Amino acid sequence: MKFYASISLETITFIVFFFVCETLSAQGGYDQWFFSQQTNYGLSFSPNGSVAVTSTHATPFAEEGSVVVVDPIIGNLLFYSNGNVVWDGNHNVMPNGVGLLANPSVSEKCETIQIPGECGRFMMFHSTAVAENNGNGSLYYSIVDMNLPGNGSIASPLGDLDPTHKNVPVMSNPVEGLEIIKGPSDTVAWLFTGVVGSGNLELFKITVGGGIINQSTIPLGINYDDIRSLVFSYESSKLAVVSNQESKPVIIIDFDLYSGAVGAVNQVPGSITGPSSFYWTGFFDVEWSPSGRWLYLAKYRHGNLAGGIYQYDLLNPAVPITLQYSNPGGGSNNWVTDLKRTVNGEILFFDYQGSNGGTQMTLGEIQNADSSSPQYVASNLSFSQNFSPAHKFSNSLSSFPAPELNDDSVVLNCLSSVDTLFPFLNDDIVASIADFNFTVIQNFSSVTGIFSGDTLFVASNNSYSLDTLIYEVCTVGCSPFCDTAIIVVSDQGPSISLLQDTTILCKPDSIFIDTNGVSWDSLIWSDGSNGAAIFIDTAGSLEVKGYYGSCIVSDTISVFFPPSLMEPDTTSLIFCEGDSLLLFFELECDLCTYQWNTGVVSDTIYANTDGVYRFSFWNSCDSSYQDFEVFKRNQPPSIATVDTIVCPEDSVVFSPLSYSSDSSLTWAVNDSYIPSDTNLVLGDFFNEVRASNECGMNTFFINVSYLMEPLPSDSVILSCSDSLLFKFPEALVVFDSIGNHINSEIWIKENESITVSYLYCDSVRFFNLFKKSMTEDISNAILSNVFTPNGDGINDFFHPVPLQFLSTSSLIGEFFIFNRWGSELFHSTSLKTPWEPKMDVPEGTYYCVVILGDSCSPGTQTRLVKSFQLFR
Repeated sequence: MKFYASISLETITFIVFFFVCETLSAQGGYDQWFFSQQTNYGLSFSPNGSVAVTSTHATPFAEEGSVVVVDPIIGNLLFYSNGNVVWDGNHNVMPNGVGLLANPSVSEKCETIQIPGECGRFMMFHSTAVAENNGNGSLYYSIVDMNLPGNGSIASPLGDLDPTHKNVPVMSNPVEGLEIIKGPSDTVAWLFTGVVGSGNLELFKITVGGGIINQSTIPLGINYDDIRSLVFSYESSKLAVVSNQESKPVIIIDFDLYSGAVGAVNQVPGSITGPSSFYWTGFFDVEWSPSGRWLYLAKYRHGNLAGGIYQYDLLNPAVPITLQYSNPGGGSNNWVTDLKRTVNGEILFFDYQGSNGGTQMTLGEIQNADSSSPQYVASNLSFSQNFSPAHKFSNSLSSFPAPELNDDSVVLNCLSSVDTLFPFLNDDIVASIADFNFTVIQNFSSVTGIFSGDTLFVASNNSYSLDTLIYEVCTVGCSPFCDTAIIVVSDQGPSISLLQDTTILCKPDSIFIDTNGVSWDSLIWSDGSNGAAIFIDTAGSLEVKGYYGSCIVSDTISVFFPPSLMEPDTTSLIFCEGDSLLLFFELECDLCTYQWNTGVVSDTIYANTDGVYRFSFWNSCDSSYQDFEVFKRNQPPSIATVDTIVCPEDSVVFSPLSYSSDSSLTWAVNDSYIPSDTNLVLGDFFNEVRASNECGMNTFFINVSYLMEPLPSDSVILSCSDSLLFKFPEALVVFDSIGNHINSEIWIKENESITVSYLYCDSVRFFNLFKKSMTEDISNAILSNVFTPNGDGINDFFHPVPLQFLSTSSLIGEFFIFNRWGSELFHSTSLKTPWEPKMDVPEGTYYCVVILGDSCSPGTQTRLVKSFQLFR
């Protein structure tokens, strides 16, 4: 049985805080979660297990990360923050509680821890670094001091921020994930985060008085741009690291919170759920089951599919994670955004449905989280107004788990002649003795319980009367959590043995049990009978108590009837060539054994050949099997394609291409895909064929093009060469002027004109070919004798020959510009490069000397001189 130690009101001031930035379980059952930017929704938890929707906190509050801190003993609210503002327990902003540095898009942007050795003072970490900005930003901490009066008074303080410790830098470019781990004593805490793109985690040690030491760097073996969540399990001593990119694996790290030593770093098989490195395609959050065995992972979305929840079993580390739940809305706008374990051991999650009539946020619940088959149900809690998906459950102050004793009640042998030892803590928590206080609350009237380390000695004097001893263990620190146990001592008496503690029967068998024929004062069975023997033919546990004088002895037997197994069934499965198929069978029968027909003894097997794989399983009473009929499928076949040229307005007929029966074909016609199971008559272009089946798709191209006319006009003028080979496009039949076929090419001489004809689809076309000689009067090519370079965009550049003339001529050459006194002002080796005189060149008469040549007649030159007037 667990209970809280009673403490003074002054001590209560120093109790645990819940921050909306990270969820941490209060041991007593009190908790409050605040969330929602548009509406002030929250959840309130009480020790009796009840949960209610609340709307008490200030708004607008927070999107994504935030933190709430409550008193775990009496449940009153102490303070809460969204990383930028801190409110006190009366929902008023603390006097110094504004101006904190945090980005609203950071999913774990703030988290808190009670400063080791300083009751009532809390170190709150907050971040400005967002994954979508490549982590540009920093991690800071500020101190919330509940001893300061704030909006209260010195006698009744409500807390305030310590102005000397506000926005203190810790590190640059952190990831969005952040985890604080409370040490087992009141002297140490740990902080985990990462650096964007580094492939490392950073571990910080928080010491007495708020010191921060960079303890170590942990290489993960792979670079992470977006570590979205870090969650530690006190029960399994393991840290889960998840990324919001589906191409990055989930990491589980062994961590000793006593020494700060980091152990094995392992990837979770199957946690790479796709190829995308884009944000918001991977896991958004992670949570552990109460025992620390099962890991639950919330995937934001699956490409174009809805988000879902995966499960991983630490006791079967080689078995990949399995998708167990998908958002019922379906589609890429429906996400699972957050996971958080309640103080009652159940896990809540957010289902966001953005495609069913607007933004709809639904609360889901994972029941029986410590099993291979948890139940995913809709919570009976609902919100009167929907809100957007960018919200997370509030986080809480990290707290080392409360101690648990081995037994809540222990019965000693009545007249034991030896001292009896009682180990204090169960096997789930391995702790240092210095981390706990051990106390005997009530001793025996005749003997005394004595502690040595973590062991209780109960001395015997062989004359016990019926009596009771109550002992207690509590954590050390500002807010102690405790557990108690009771030892009941009675007189010596005979023993009862009900055969094996666990007995397995097959229906309709039964079992006869007696109590060794001892003459008891009285016997009482848990089913109400009181005879010395009993027949059992139903499953369950049965206890018998024997009373002998003042002694009470008892024994219990548990009877199990293995379940009837399933009817045989066959499942047909297909896998692709080059791959293998993972076959598995989730066997919900703890009393069963199993084996595959290949001889493998496992609940999973990889199939890489055709055939039937039989999974046989049996128990002591029944047997059954499951057949998996496996077929190997080849890749789609290759397709032979031929390019085709058609005349305008013609059609082309393609017959279906041969392909295997397990593949299908589609044609791409004007970018639209249609099935091709019959002849296809097309009057327009199509160019793509797709052959596809379950194993992939092959794409092939058929280029269908219209036959175009070869020339843009009826006449073509050729120049420069003495003769010219003129080629025509293929697929045209060309004739000369007297009807001779000229094989699509012809030689043209200078000053020769030839008329040719060609067949173009359904008509005969004609055009002329003419080659001219260089007979132009090049002296007429010189510009006018007026030049006005005044910057108005008209006649600002001097060209000795018009550019339009040069574009159709074989004319080449160079030119010089001289003033009236014969001084050379400009020289260009190209007729296309103009003279652009500077503004200091005065108006007046200038001379141009042009040396012209013909590229068609190398070696021939003509020199021209011409004067012109320059005006500005």
